[in-house]
Amino acid sequence: MRIRLAHADEWPAVLAVVREAFAATDPRYTELVERIHDSADFVPQLSFVAELDGVLTGNVILSKIPLHTATGDVQARLLSEFAVLPEHRHHGVGAALIRNALRGAERGTASMVLAAGPPSYFQQFGFRRSSDLGVMPPNDTISDRDFQMVPLPQYNPAEDRGLTALPAYFGESGVRWP
Repeated sequence: MRIRLAHADEWPAVLAVVREAFAATDPRYTELVERIHDSADFVPQLSFVAELDGVLTGNVILSKIPLHTATGDVQARLLSEFAVLPEHRHHGVGAALIRNALRGAERGTASMVLAAGPPSYFQQFGFRRSSDLGVMPPNDTISDRDFQMVPLPQYNPAEDRGLTALPAYFGESGVRWP
């Protein structure tokens, strides 16, 4: 398996992975991923794919999300989407994608990576409850327990505290995220 940056010309193949990965849970998820991709929040340098024998088996996207602090907005990244084809799950594909995305984010300008999901999964990558670090979930649908963050080298614990705001396309897609 190889993890690499997604190429712009393979976006249809990435969407096919997302479509298949979420077919059993919420097929509208593909629309959310398209909205992320088409937004100003999409960061091509933080869009990765897993490839096995020339076939895409998974992908991850870290997108921009603002953190509103007492002194202004801080750049953060959101693990807004990751998908693995059903037949490749539980083989380390998702973990490899997330680790690679976090390494990519460390080289950027953001101070943290945020994610929503089970702490038991995300803690293996260094995520901690965001509220313990002064970063609150964007809304009541994401529990404090499940909103996680990884501080990046640019993180300033005294100043990088506040409330995140999910971009409108999360609600517009009709998908309950996470």
